[in-house]
Amino acid sequence: MQDMMKMYSMYGMYPGMGDPEETLVLNAKHPLVSYVSEHQDAEAVPVICKQLYDLALMSHKTLSPEEMTAFIRRSNDIMLMLTK
Repeated sequence: MQDMMKMYSMYGMYPGMGDPEETLVLNAKHPLVSYVSEHQDAEAVPVICKQLYDLALMSHKTLSPEEMTAFIRRSNDIMLMLTK
């Protein structure tokens, strides 16, 4: 995830993301993870990466109010993308 964020010049953009104290483990066989790996230049990849990261965080802790607001906004944007 850190490499992906560096590649998209988003490293450090999200507080706590890429914290050396954290380890993000992804299932390489999951379709979303495979898509990100195979389509690194796709427009939606940064959004997918952040959404996957937030979902992983939510499984371990409560997001801050700002993080939750961004997550909900991004979720709505993703759903709108699906309608196009």
